[in-house]
Amino acid sequence: MAVAVLKKGTAVFPHNTDLLAGVVLYSTKIGSNEKETEENLLRIPKEQWNWRAFTFYIDAVNNGDRNNENYSLALDTAEEYIRILPNEERAYMAKYGTLERYGEHEKAKAVLEEADQNLGMTAQCSFTLCEIYKMEGAYEEAIRTATKAIISTAESQPSVNISAALAERAFSRDALVQRDILSHSRSIDDCIEDMQLALEDYQIAEKLGYRHDNIIQTRIRILNSLIHPRDINESSEEMDDETKKNALLSLMALLNMNKQRLDELLSSLQKLSPITQDNHEEYLQLFYDAAEGDQEKAKQIQILVENIFM
Repeated sequence: MAVAVLKKGTAVFPHNTDLLAGVVLYSTKIGSNEKETEENLLRIPKEQWNWRAFTFYIDAVNNGDRNNENYSLALDTAEEYIRILPNEERAYMAKYGTLERYGEHEKAKAVLEEADQNLGMTAQCSFTLCEIYKMEGAYEEAIRTATKAIISTAESQPSVNISAALAERAFSRDALVQRDILSHSRSIDDCIEDMQLALEDYQIAEKLGYRHDNIIQTRIRILNSLIHPRDINESSEEMDDETKKNALLSLMALLNMNKQRLDELLSSLQKLSPITQDNHEEYLQLFYDAAEGDQEKAKQIQILVENIFM
């Protein structure tokens, strides 16, 4: 339907690059081949193309077979896009997407870094770069690029969800705190400001409708427990039976279904109680030991124990 409508438009406006590129793009989505329309588009000098024409055409090429010919065509077009529209963030995203499609991950990352460095407003590039930095453990850079993404949404493309950018910044700052505490590079007191900033971002992201609000609620609770330590025997809001059952099964799976390890962990936590800022590093070490040195597993065990037993 969309292709038919667009083709009617090209009959009236045969040199409209938006319409021509739209026909080429949407035909690829239904397995059709609009070679004649593509040829008509390519006869128009690219200096006359706008961002839609470039983006639609590159997407159309990338929807095709993954081969050297299409790779070169998409990449060359993306480089022309950047040359002709050097201040258009979407041009960099088009080149990034092409390189990612063909497994050139480091080159793709370098394109985002170039945009982040050269352009003032980079909502999409900075948000994507933040996710990459977070996965690499470069949390300071993740926080910086998330901040730029948040600022850029003020007058940039609405395709970047500000709640997601806020959540990514909070996750990155939260991870930075956990890393520094576990590595003993900062004390809990030294991390208070970062924890409070992460809390603020989590809370705003939640209010703005961030889709993974259950994760945010757990992280808010954990950060609050660090900022405002309490006795392990103090009760919190009860989980319903089904949720507790599922959480306990997940916890046992992380402990290789070894009930003795769970009993030892709970006994050690009881002896350490109350948990304070002074003994919090020892508290984290208990989860690290229970996970047999696996830091990611230790975090998961900690979250489940805190939700089930605390």
